[in-house]
Order: sequence, then structure tokens, then C-alpha cells
Amino acid sequence: MPDAHGHPAHLSSVDLTQGPSAAPELLYAGDAGNFWLEDDQILVVSAGTGLSTLPQAGGPVVPVPSVKSPGNIAALDRSFVYSYTSDEFAENPPALLWRSARDGSGDEQLFSLSADELRGHSSGLLHVGDRWAVMYSAPDIVEASAWSVSLETKKGGPLPVPQEATAPIAFATLLGISDDGETLLWTYASEVRRDMGEEPYRVYSYAFAGADGSAPVPFAIKLPARTTPLAAWPAAGGSWYLATTEEHQEDHVFVTVWSVDVSGAAARIACDPTDWDDNVLGNPAGAQDHRTDRIVASGTVTAGRLLFAIRYQNGPWVVVEVDDPPTKTKTMPDGSP
Repeated sequence: MPDAHGHPAHLSSVDLTQGPSAAPELLYAGDAGNFWLEDDQILVVSAGTGLSTLPQAGGPVVPVPSVKSPGNIAALDRSFVYSYTSDEFAENPPALLWRSARDGSGDEQLFSLSADELRGHSSGLLHVGDRWAVMYSAPDIVEASAWSVSLETKKGGPLPVPQEATAPIAFATLLGISDDGETLLWTYASEVRRDMGEEPYRVYSYAFAGADGSAPVPFAIKLPARTTPLAAWPAAGGSWYLATTEEHQEDHVFVTVWSVDVSGAAARIACDPTDWDDNVLGNPAGAQDHRTDRIVASGTVTAGRLLFAIRYQNGPWVVVEVDDPPTKTKTMPDGSP
């Protein structure tokens, strides 16, 4: 069954270094949305069946009938699932944030975003930490917006979005949120360069901001030119995993995973050999900005491993695994480190 975007939606396990040519082990088939790891189980959200579990080692998919929610589940912890709803048939409907007990004891509305606050956007990301729920909206990277909601007071408001004085807010993207929900990692276009080939490319800067509404603070991540960030996940000791596309050679674009330490130093720990070049995909040359293509979907970090869902061209969602530190040398397809 395809997912909401019309793509085949299987969750499979495969080593990122092997790429789509490897034979993946199919773990789940269905209209998968988000997934999480909990103990030895994979928790999968499906629009058709709600929350289901299956063993990480593979096995039967078991629905969790006690978990009910008013909308599509976008986040969870051991006690609650979190979802948001909006009446698609109403004129200028608000978006409602819900918290539903996993034992089935009831639902609670946490927050409501008005049509004016949404400005025509639909909420895209929901992350729940110890004190905050954070919603983010930038469906087409036209104008990013973010809001945080206190889980204690059930009050919230908009968050500042970083931008360069000379660059539009349109290119700001919320990459990831710390495990406790306190720190947001943003990226934004800081300049446009024309020093590699005929096509211009954007250079991205990074910033940390607080879920409490504190102003963004620049964070210098040292990456090669023509690297476009896609998503990030918190790792141990204040470091981060960062997934990007990297145009190592002109018109050859690959998904790369980096380990970024607290100083901003980045080490390439995995690279997928699939070429995402726009020419290959039939798009105009030079765009090479895949942040809206959902190449990389939801992910999670556990026991020194990063797992995330990646969608190959015209293929299913595949869960790939990256070890840090890597167990073997991982190189670019052209042999460069």
C-alpha cells in the first residue's frame, strides 16, 4: 500500500554502505509513517491501523488496540501518543494538538493554532521532549514557521526562525531537536556562490535555538562546499548526526551521513552510492536542493546506532543503519574518503 505521498511504503533493514543494490530484509509492509525503537520493538504508525509493534529482529506485526488518537500520531513517549488534527472541509480551520494515553484512558487537547498563525501551512513535524512539544511547518520551504507548547501549562507561541540579513527566511529549515526537547538545530542559506562549475549553489549556516523562544545562536559546522542539509538527530555528549546531500563532483549528488561534535567538526561516517543528481531524475540541472523531496524521513538513535528511513527513486522506504564509530571504512563512490 502506498503512503500518503503515493510511494510504496515498506520498512526494510539494509546497511547504508551497500545502497539499494543490497538485498534488504523486509521488516514491515504497509502505509508506514513514523517509526520508533522501544526496548526490542519497532513501533510503526500507519494511517490505516494506528500504532503497531513488531520485533526489531523481524516478526509478526501486532496492532496496539489500546492506543487511540484523534489524528495521525506524530510523536510518542512511554505514556502518551501525540497527534494533531485539522478539519480539511472547514474554512480556515485551526490545527489542534492532542495528547492521548497509551493505556486508552483518554485524550487531552493541549494546544490550538489558528488559521492566522498557520498562514496556510499544515504542521509537518512534532517532537516531544521533557517539557516542550515543538511543531514545525515548511511544506514547500516558502516560509518556515515553528511553535512550542509547554506540556505543563499547555500554553505556547511562535519560535524565532534564524535567517541571514541578506538571505530570505524561505530557506530556513528545522533539522532536528535534542532528546529533551530543549534545543533546536536550524539551518539557513547564508550566501550564494558561483565558484564551482556553471551553476550557482547555496551555502548553509547553522544555529541552535531554545524551545523556550530564546534567540538563535550561530553554530559553525565545518562541511565541504555544495553540501545541503536534510535532517539531524542528537547523539551522545552534545554531538549530532547530520544527513546531507553532497555534490562531491559536479552533477553527482550523494546522501552522506556526518558525525558532528560539540565544536562543529564534522566527520563523514557513511555515504550511499545512489546518485540523486537532478539530471538523472529529469529535473532542471543545477537545482540540487532535495530538502522537500523527503529523501530522508523519520529516524532514531539507539545504542550508538543511527537508523532512519530513506526513499530511493521509485522504490520503497528502507530503514538504513549507520554505526558510529564506523565498523569499516566508508568511502565516496569515486573512492575519495
